[in-house]
Formats: sequence, C-alpha cells, structure tokens
Amino acid sequence: MHLGRIDEGMVDYALALREAGDDRDPLLRYHVNYSDSLHLLGRHAESMQVALDGIRIAEASGVARTSGAILALNTVDPLFALGEWDRADALIEDSLELDPPVVFRVYLRRARMRSVLWRGDPAGARALFERWQGSMRQIADFEDQVAAGLALDAAELFLALDDLDTAWAWAGQLLERERLASAPWELPIAPVVARIVARCRERAADPGLGAEHLERLAGIIERDAWPTREMWTAFTAAEVGGPSGAGDDVELWRRAIEAAESPAGMALMRLQLRHGLARAQVRTGDRVGAAETLERLRGDAAGIGAQLIVAWCDALEADAGLAPRSAHARSEVELTPREQQVLDLIAEGLSNGQIAEQLYISRKTVSVHVSAVLRKLGAASRTEAARHVLNASTEPRAPRR
Repeated sequence: MHLGRIDEGMVDYALALREAGDDRDPLLRYHVNYSDSLHLLGRHAESMQVALDGIRIAEASGVARTSGAILALNTVDPLFALGEWDRADALIEDSLELDPPVVFRVYLRRARMRSVLWRGDPAGARALFERWQGSMRQIADFEDQVAAGLALDAAELFLALDDLDTAWAWAGQLLERERLASAPWELPIAPVVARIVARCRERAADPGLGAEHLERLAGIIERDAWPTREMWTAFTAAEVGGPSGAGDDVELWRRAIEAAESPAGMALMRLQLRHGLARAQVRTGDRVGAAETLERLRGDAAGIGAQLIVAWCDALEADAGLAPRSAHARSEVELTPREQQVLDLIAEGLSNGQIAEQLYISRKTVSVHVSAVLRKLGAASRTEAARHVLNASTEPRAPRR
C-alpha cells in the first residue's frame, strides 16, 4: 500500500481477513493496518468503522490497553478528519487513562497535543510538547510515520506561535532527508513547508525567497503517486501563489478548496483553505468578499470547536479593518440542562472524575459534555469556561459541601 500499489494491497487485505478467520492476533493486525490505510487513502468513514470493529474485538479479548489503544488512535484520526472532534477528544482521554505501552502512548499524545492546539490553546499545546517530546523523538528515530507526524504537528504548533525558525526545523526535515516517510505521510507536510516560505517572503518583502526549497518540495510531491496528492498539491501551490509569492492568488485558493471538497478532504484542511482565501481576498482588495468568507468560516470553525481558526478570523478582520459584524457580539449561549450542570461544576473546580461521581455518569460522557461546553462558549480551556460562569452571575457562589 505505502509503495503506491494500492490495488494489490486491497486484494491482500481481503485475503488476510479471510485467512485470519477467528484467530484474534491476525484479525486485530488486519483491523489496525486496514483502518490506517483507509484513512490515508481519504476513506475516513470506512476507516473509522473498521477501527471501531477492531476495538470491540480488542475489548472482548482483554487487550484494550495494547491493540485497543492503537485502534483507538486509528478511530481518532478519521474522527478529526470528519470534524467530530468531541468524540475524538473523549476517545483520546479514555485511551490514555488505560496507560498503554509507550509506542501507542506517543501516538495518542500527539493526537492530544494536536487537539489542544486547534482547540485554540497554542501555549497549552507547547507545554504538552515540551513535556512529551523526549519519548516522541525517541520513537521517531526508528518509526517513519511518527517522524513525519511529529514534523507536521510540531511545525504547525510553532507556526501558530509565530516561531518560524523552529517551525522550519521540523517541517524542513521533509526537504533535508532523502525520504522522511511514505507518500501519504509526507504530503500533508508540503503545504506547511510552503506556508513557512510564504511567511518568510512576507517579512522580507521578497517574492523569490526560498525558491530552491520550493523546487525541492515540488520534486518530493511528484515523486510518488497517491490518490490524495492532487489536493495537497493544490494546497501547496495556493500558499506560495500570487505576485508576492506568499498566497495572494484568489483563484489558486478556490481551486484548492474545490479539490478538498472530495470525500478525501478533511475538516481542518477545508477551514485552513478558506482562511487562506480570506487572506488573499484582503490582500487583493476584495474586502466584501473577505468579510463574507470570514463570516461563514468563523461559524463553521466554531461549530467543530476549531477555536484557533476562529482566532485567526478575528485577527484577520481586525488587521484588515473590516467592519465588525452585527452578529459578532456573543449572544446568550444555549447549553443543554446537562451541559449547564457540567459547566457549573467546572466553575467549582471539579475534575472530570469528580463531575462523573456527582452526576452519576461515566467519565467518557463527562468528557463529551466538557468538549461541547468549551466549543459552545468559544473557550480554549476549563479556566476560561469557568470565567464565563463568574462573569454571567453577580451573586456569590456558595461553596459545595
């Protein structure tokens, strides 16, 4: 599969499933690898279902902590791709609580770090990275997909922190190594490399800066055929398009958005592309178009909990001096009665475990409610959510006994 011989790989997967029969070990191995391949091919819903089926086998066989942990990750990735971030977060938390072996734990921690970043807390994501990077680097030394995934996650983290040098130290590995990983793991890094080049061009006001890097990048993209290559190629081209060489070609962004509308496209990718379009519209003088793009983008990003994208929308709107939207002011947030209970207990400083005991529900259910509350409030953390409660009430809160 990773060599691009996809039809042959699919035949062999079908054969592996038949040969496995009821034998647990090869059956679990099939679910792990097949769900991963489906996700990398952009068949996210199928991937999630195969992984969930594998989790059930792992739980019934008493190996939820090992094979079940990696299958949980193989469920988390398509959930993120499909925009079901609350479910993904609950699964990450539950899986980490099982204390899986270090290799599996590295994958889950990367997913946790990525979620914290795109939920709108780059500083929190950096703290997690600094705490966990030792084991991540250790595994990356001998496992290609960890090396590629970590290069992507760390580069996006440091880009969000506006640290271009450190972002390049991670993403630039794609250009510096003879081969970082197989094509489906390398391709998502390409637009990030291009974005760093674009930001450097903006700062230097030099549209030709980094041309040699982009030439090398183009060769890597074209090196191996993969079904999703077209959308990553379009994304990369948009990042460095236009007269400035820094992403001000509106048409290239529209083409990339169209390419990402395929079933293989991912929720976060689509949001990033639309933000790129809004930036290009601002820079080419289409202020009305930019305002409309930002209006829709902000709502869609908030809908899945992508608060970092919401913050980008706010910053671009402010930098461009676009007229504030009448709906931009926060209206009364509509929480369900259970979500309001959870929010009240968060404000009192209770942990998820304590909330679960208080409300007689599972920790997993609490985690889902917490994620929903943070999303609806536009809060990046529990502390920010608690502040919302305190600001909304002028009455002192009696301490809980």
